[in-house]
Amino acid sequence: FVMKFLQGRNPDWVNRVFFAKFNPHACWLDDLEPAFGEDQFFYEPELEKMMTSGIRNTPDITPRTF
Repeated sequence: FVMKFLQGRNPDWVNRVFFAKFNPHACWLDDLEPAFGEDQFFYEPELEKMMTSGIRNTPDITPRTF
């Protein structure tokens, strides 16, 4: 597969092309593996650091009452 983020936790990931092995059963990004002998996708080291440090780059979607 040829992949490209339309949005990401890091804006630098957006529009960056990357490749995944074909998997006819893949339904989500987590189901894919990097292609061409790569050990991980380009974003995985930074994402892992974000997840382990508790840093999240997501908007506040908490419902508010006015």
